[in-house]
Amino acid sequence: MEIKGIESLINRLEKVGSSLDSQNTLFLNKLATLGIDTASVAFKTAIYDGDNDVIVHTPEWVGSDKIIIRATGKSVTFIEFGTGVHYFVQHPLALEMGAYRGLYGKQKGSNPNGWSYYGVGGTNGKFIRTTTKGNIYRTKGNPPARAMYLASKEIRNNIVSLAKEIFK
Repeated sequence: MEIKGIESLINRLEKVGSSLDSQNTLFLNKLATLGIDTASVAFKTAIYDGDNDVIVHTPEWVGSDKIIIRATGKSVTFIEFGTGVHYFVQHPLALEMGAYRGLYGKQKGSNPNGWSYYGVGGTNGKFIRTTTKGNIYRTKGNPPARAMYLASKEIRNNIVSLAKEIFK
């Protein structure tokens, strides 16, 4: 009789554990989706003179309880942290991440009068002329879009409400 009670308890605990695992997966997926949606909009609508080639990827599981979101493209850092000393707005994590506005990449952003580049005009790059190498544009840079920063902030702001919704 006593063994049946223990077996029943073990079965119930296994069901609870399985339910918690699926709830945890749902919880992390919802948080990641919230971050991806926020980052995608911020990257897509960013002021950026040049080719905004950023792709925000679907969530990537790196273990049973860890999920990451990532963005790729040549312009990710320039859009996230901003470029050029013309803009005074600073990314909150720029100093910590070593992305000193105007001093990374080819350091052209340190020129307060702007710089020229080959490529596409983007948001407000000023067309100068066409050469055999392509179109030349002039820019003073762009403000930081803070796309991934805003995504992480949005995730943090919704952790409790999503946890209450899913783990009720």
